[in-house]
Amino acid sequence: MKQTYQDSYVLTNVPNATDSEVYIDMGIYENLSIHVEKTGGTDTFAFTVEGSVEGETTIAADADYIDVTQYGFTSVVGATASSYTSDTIVHMNNGAGFKFVKIKIATADGGDDADFNVFVKKWTQ
Repeated sequence: MKQTYQDSYVLTNVPNATDSEVYIDMGIYENLSIHVEKTGGTDTFAFTVEGSVEGETTIAADADYIDVTQYGFTSVVGATASSYTSDTIVHMNNGAGFKFVKIKIATADGGDDADFNVFVKKWTQ
């Protein structure tokens, strides 16, 4: 039976030169879509997606991550890239099998005032 889970995260006044991170525990889920949307502020930004298959921890923030933006995920609104600098949606490639996923947002060139919505949908086959 197919199971679906959706969540959203609001990040406000993200400071420059400090990564803001959203952690996703994949649990039983095999598929993942991520939508990052800048909703305010003057800062520029870039976001990447990192994955972990580490079995040593059950706490997502404690896992070791590797950048999988370009090879573990595909953009559904433009060319797949090593990082994204505008609102976009990415979808996890089949067979990736991550235990945890981290969305890392870095901001620059503004007033430490960027705001973001991050929407996550994960599901089983």
